[in-house]
Amino acid sequence: MKKCTYCGKEHPDEATACSIDQQPLVSSDPAQAEEVQETDQSAPPSGTGFIDFRCPACGKDVSFPDHWVGTVQECLWCSRIMVVPPASAEVGREVHLALHTTRLILRRFRIGDEKDLFEIMGDADTFRYLAWESMDEEGIATWVQRDEQARLLDPNTYMYFGLELLDSSKLIALIAFRYEGQETRQGTFTVIVNAAFRHQGYGTEATLAALTFAFKELNLRRVSVGCDSRNVPGLKLLERAGLRREGEFIEDTRIRDHWVNTTWFALLSREFRVQQ
Repeated sequence: MKKCTYCGKEHPDEATACSIDQQPLVSSDPAQAEEVQETDQSAPPSGTGFIDFRCPACGKDVSFPDHWVGTVQECLWCSRIMVVPPASAEVGREVHLALHTTRLILRRFRIGDEKDLFEIMGDADTFRYLAWESMDEEGIATWVQRDEQARLLDPNTYMYFGLELLDSSKLIALIAFRYEGQETRQGTFTVIVNAAFRHQGYGTEATLAALTFAFKELNLRRVSVGCDSRNVPGLKLLERAGLRREGEFIEDTRIRDHWVNTTWFALLSREFRVQQ
């Protein structure tokens, strides 16, 4: 155990004791501060105080700066992620990495998904509008093993989720999700559906699952999604899912020796709540 010189509390070891000091602070810009407080949980005024509460997973006491209320943080004891609650709450809110839709389960990749992932990732035509490359079975096995170590709170690192049929346990789609850090509380994602299961509404259902995860589980403020402007079905899918078209970047992305346009969509948490 080591007493943290920053918060005065004891933490499991020296590495975690100083981890609070290493975390980026919320911007002091007034406009950004207003946006950060746009949350389902009312944030107290920023200051030098701390919020003391229990981890919902291990039950141990944790403490975070009061201006981190509503942000996703990692327990210093068990490494589970949770949303920092307002001062009136005794326990943080656990973040679930799996959720159900009408026909699908969104969940993390796991060993055994390789065959279904190969059906998706082995089809070169799937990546016509993406700066991705098809993968062989060996590459997919390595990818699944590596993703087991991915940490959601590593900014600008993708974490991958599979979408499994409720009635057969077959994985038919994947989501690449990127959390952009607590300063902006934004995220982005890409949805890829097995070609054999397209035009059945699964793409829209998967997109709504990603939005639900972003806004309800991670308590994000804003989500944005880019789509190759040539991908007309993809553009229509994002609109059906309720995202707002924001604009088009001209020749900003290189896909297989061609500079292509990207149409960007976005949604704010308050817009998502209105749509529910």
